[in-house]
Amino acid sequence: MILGKEHKIEYKKSSLIDEYLYKIINIYSAIYIKREFWLTDQERMFYIGYIEIINSGKDVKSKDALEIWNKYLKIDRRQDINLYFRKLVDKNWVKKVEKKYVLPPFFSKLPKKFNFNIDLEIDGEFN
Repeated sequence: MILGKEHKIEYKKSSLIDEYLYKIINIYSAIYIKREFWLTDQERMFYIGYIEIINSGKDVKSKDALEIWNKYLKIDRRQDINLYFRKLVDKNWVKKVEKKYVLPPFFSKLPKKFNFNIDLEIDGEFN
């Protein structure tokens, strides 16, 4: 981390997909998402599983998909999956298109490395 007018934050490399996605989701949330739409810990873990499922080309309704979700959460029933998807739709983390849930392009094809360039500016004065 470099202090001063410009700040540079470097994260360590990770071989764990969940750790990688967790960091990306947190950074993405902090930059682009209103706090009221941030994911809870359980929603975030479900979302991480969903991103992994989509990026690995697995069918959401498959046994393989359920195994991926169960690495992060205990999901026994299809209703649990539907409940999480409703929450993600309500918070605009996925869109429902016909009978499928669609990730934003940012998460649908993940690169191995992300670079975030951020410019922040306040419109107003500190009191």
